[in-house]
Amino acid sequence: MIQKVITVNGIEQNLFVDAEALLSDVLRQD
Repeated sequence: MIQKVITVNGIEQNLFVDAEALLSDVLRQD
């Protein structure tokens, strides 16, 4: 699993979570 550094404001974490959700949706559709 890819890990990403979480920033103090948490923006990077949110982007990473969104990316994971999008990847999961693509894999499910496939």
